[in-house]
Amino acid sequence: MIKSILLVMSLSGTAVLILQIITSIIFKNIMSSKAKYFLLKISIVFYLLPLPLIKNYYIDLFRCLNGNIFSLSQNETYVTDVVLNSESGNFNFSLTFTIIITTLIIVYLIIIIALAWQVILYCILKWKIRRYSIEIHDKNIISILDKEKSKLKVKRKISVRYSAGIETPVTTGFIHTVILLPTTKITEKQMMWILRHELTHIYNCDYIYNLLCIIAVALHWFNPFAYLLFNQLSNFSDFNCDESIVKNLNKEERLVYGNTILDFSGKTNKNHLNKVMSALGNPDRKIVKERLIIVKKFNKRGKFEKIIQSVIVASTVFVSSLTVFAYQEPVEVYESVDSFNYSLNEADSYFDFSEPDYKEYKLPDLDKTEHITCYFIDEDGTINKIDKNMEKAPCNHTYKSGTYKKHILDSKGGCTVEYYNAEKCTKCGVTIVGSKINTVTFEKCPH
Repeated sequence: MIKSILLVMSLSGTAVLILQIITSIIFKNIMSSKAKYFLLKISIVFYLLPLPLIKNYYIDLFRCLNGNIFSLSQNETYVTDVVLNSESGNFNFSLTFTIIITTLIIVYLIIIIALAWQVILYCILKWKIRRYSIEIHDKNIISILDKEKSKLKVKRKISVRYSAGIETPVTTGFIHTVILLPTTKITEKQMMWILRHELTHIYNCDYIYNLLCIIAVALHWFNPFAYLLFNQLSNFSDFNCDESIVKNLNKEERLVYGNTILDFSGKTNKNHLNKVMSALGNPDRKIVKERLIIVKKFNKRGKFEKIIQSVIVASTVFVSSLTVFAYQEPVEVYESVDSFNYSLNEADSYFDFSEPDYKEYKLPDLDKTEHITCYFIDEDGTINKIDKNMEKAPCNHTYKSGTYKKHILDSKGGCTVEYYNAEKCTKCGVTIVGSKINTVTFEKCPH
């Protein structure tokens, strides 16, 4: 089991990505680019959100559906390395924990600095491109832009500019969006498809997912699949965009749109901004070929295919989310405060669950005004009262096996006694609670 939330997040995001690749190959003719792109966006979500924290909700769900089939026990030992000292108000850390945390802080500072530097370079580069660009006031181009915005219901303000620093159209800006066009000659028909393509990227908020994916890569720098996700996201945003455009086009219009893609393919912007800024052209021949296949052969899915596609997507997301079970939650840790010695025979009679005469056995100092009282009983019959509120110092624990007892009083004078497998540190008294052994209920408390 994995105790790091970050590693489980990385595992969850990777699971979605791998299943997306597999389903794309197996169900090639059923899965649309939109569905594939949606799964990539879900992968980003899994990489960024601490989904392991919802593990308990999954367990509760499965218990409701299947009884106790998913009653998971926690038998592994958990060692606490951070303690709050109630007197001084300071935290105490073990040496191992200090080394690990220091290393992680250094690594992530380097990541943050590298990411910040890339953002700064991007901003400088974008400023230079826009600084040396010319705003377009051509009425025909403005008219085409307004018509395409109306068709896609894009209401935000968007400007169009010519820039000598690019060779293929790109869109920049998260707040003030600008469509940059190369200074090469562009026909009126090409202009329409270029603007429709870029506006579709804006409508789909692809620039936001690009940014989130960059953050995911920075967070999961150790995972090679995060880099693969970044590459796949850029490609499938174009596939999805092309699919959205051609689904309502006739054969002649598809031909013109395909030729527009070809005219700007093979060209790369001098500063390689394609992965960050949405761009019409792509220098990768395989990607261009796949885009042209979509333009030429795309057919709308029937209802049956859409149902199958929805089931595949939902199943992929659900199966990937099950990776939250790889996360091992910390078990409850208490400190032993009082110690009472009893003989082995007394302990044996105590563990007789076949309705023994509990009146003959008295636990010491049981305060019935307390609703819950907890004890640890080791193998040699020693009984320790446990107080949840006591702090402990970091310790290289040495554990011995025993049983944890929880005595719960109710308002009617009865009680419930729960027994768990447990371990206790012989040095500092820390008790680790494991799986439940048994539960005994009494109408009238005999203790």
